[in-house]
Amino acid sequence: MPARGSNPQLLALQAAGEIALLGRQASSGAGAGDLKRRKCASAREARRERRKPMAAMGLWVLVVALILLGLAGTVLPALPGPALVLAGIVLGAWIDDFTRVGVGTLLGIGLLALLAWALDYAAGLLGARKVGASRQALIGAVVGTVVGLLMGVVGVLFMPLVGAAVGEYLARQHEAQAGQRALQVGVATWLGIMAGLLAKLVISCVMVGAFVLALWW
Repeated sequence: MPARGSNPQLLALQAAGEIALLGRQASSGAGAGDLKRRKCASAREARRERRKPMAAMGLWVLVVALILLGLAGTVLPALPGPALVLAGIVLGAWIDDFTRVGVGTLLGIGLLALLAWALDYAAGLLGARKVGASRQALIGAVVGTVVGLLMGVVGVLFMPLVGAAVGEYLARQHEAQAGQRALQVGVATWLGIMAGLLAKLVISCVMVGAFVLALWW
């Protein structure tokens, strides 16, 4: 309690000084807190910036892996080759913010992927139908392809022929020339499958070439 006879003006000045001092202390504390928060935010931003090149590199590695896996899938029926190639290309375009590989280029590459799929499906069927293959021959070709997956590249290439020939023989085993007919159908089906495989491989390589040219040119 102020003493009796104290100067009111002096007391008011002292109170104002104390309030100002408290205000400066509070402002100093708030400023220190803001500075600390800014430093923490800057450190987090710096860490994010350092991680960006590593993340981008990892995504580009995934692009290359998808494309290579897709090219392998043009030979291995278990893998959707053109679809994997297309997925890798779309991912690469997205990483680049579609600046060099635009929507028009992606649409063209997508149409090529659809063409590769259609030719792969139709070639074996047309080869078999051309020589009048039976339904059993077509089923045998599919079964031979699946079995060939367990036998490596040689099995993938030649087991469809064996499957188609066996299926045709079972369908015509009571005919006089069943063996000759089965061999003819097996070879025709195999040639159709190989033509589709070659077309799929060529089209997939064209897709990759268009992507690389768009990136570098």
